[in-house]
Formats: sequence, structure tokens, C-alpha cells
Amino acid sequence: MAKNKTKAFFFWAAWDNDFYKKLNDFVNEAKKLKFAFETIDVETQNGVALSIKYGIRNVPAIVVVCDNKVVGIEKGNNAYTKLENYL
Repeated sequence: MAKNKTKAFFFWAAWDNDFYKKLNDFVNEAKKLKFAFETIDVETQNGVALSIKYGIRNVPAIVVVCDNKVVGIEKGNNAYTKLENYL
């Protein structure tokens, strides 16, 4: 994890149109920026619990957490392009 313990959670679902491209775009961007991340399938038990915890109602969505506090939520197909703002 990054020095300041910042991590991004990417919420996705297989039923979302072209989800694989969106997931891939996010993962590639996070790796390029050396951003700690986790991908969350909202259809799993853990995914449902985290969606409720963070108030995620639509996918794709990214929740950025720093020191266990939410510092941002980005929504939409191009949300991954805003990751750099949280470095």
C-alpha cells in the first residue's frame, strides 16, 4: 500500500455493458500510477456489503480511501481518469 495508505476500490458488475474494458482501463491506470487498489464485484456477498457501506448504487464507481476515510467517490465509465487527482 502507498505511504499515505491511499487505496482505490473499483466497483463493477459482469452485467454492465463492456465491463471488461472498464475494469482493464482502471487496473492499467492504477498500476501505471502505482496506486493501491482492489476490484469489487458487486454481485458477490463481499461486494454487496461494501456497496452498502460506501453507498454505491451504480457501476462502475471508484471509492478512494486514505487512512480508512473516504476521500472521494468517482462515478462513470471514465472515472479511472481521475485517479491521479488523489495522489
